[in-house]
Amino acid sequence: MSLSCGNRKGTAQERLLHRLYGTAFGRAIVNAFISRKWVSALVSLPIRSRWSKGRIEPFIRANRIDMSSYEEGPFRSFNDFFIRKVKKGARPFSNASEDVISPCDGLLSAVEISPEMTLTLKGQPYTLATLLRDERVASSYAGGLALIFRLEVHHYHRYMFSDSGHASPPHRIKGRYHTVHPIGLSSTSVLQENAREWRVLHFDHLGDVVQMEIGAMLVGRIVNHKVDEFRRGDEKGYFCFGGSTIVWLIKRGTISLLGACATAFEQEIPVLQGETIAKMNAV
Repeated sequence: MSLSCGNRKGTAQERLLHRLYGTAFGRAIVNAFISRKWVSALVSLPIRSRWSKGRIEPFIRANRIDMSSYEEGPFRSFNDFFIRKVKKGARPFSNASEDVISPCDGLLSAVEISPEMTLTLKGQPYTLATLLRDERVASSYAGGLALIFRLEVHHYHRYMFSDSGHASPPHRIKGRYHTVHPIGLSSTSVLQENAREWRVLHFDHLGDVVQMEIGAMLVGRIVNHKVDEFRRGDEKGYFCFGGSTIVWLIKRGTISLLGACATAFEQEIPVLQGETIAKMNAV
């Protein structure tokens, strides 16, 4: 994965991904080596070294990142910069109990969970039981709503709790680290194969929501803080370098998406952490 999202490098990246995911030989290489966690960890070593600091400014320019929203350095490495924190107040959020706020920056899409318990993401079907590896929990979200927050490399990669409450024990599913680029998504069941972690968050107002964090290629770690009780706005964790995904599973009839977010069933909508994306439905 390139550290820059400029057109020339982006095109080169897409050509490489086409070779890896678009051919049987390429997919064999991915499954045998590239998607393994140890490969992601090894490849990420350079961006965790102090010598990688020279890549920070070109990355900021290429991705047009407004650094006025973030805490100032100095950063010890590119990855240290990548998991930078926003300044206090830079991601304001509503404290109204009826407002549903985004847990992260990203591109939001929405999918209604069918009665057949399938969830279609990027044109591929996934059963909730396979995604969660827990049929009991999966069955309780039949007919509900899945919200998918796809983070690209230029997004803020820390995420928060969207309401106060407490959480069930975490479920960690070991897997492989595939890219979440659409090329990879079209060639492999990425959400079934990627390493992921989920918990049922028992929100005080929103009810029981499954939140799942999914790692991607070159993301060696999903870092979740070890907390069982939390308040709205508390940091839940962060992704190390790379593009990643957060999935919410919400029970039927709980919320209604607002404004542009209501079109997330047809297209990805950019959202910011703390942005009000939906309203609670009246009981």
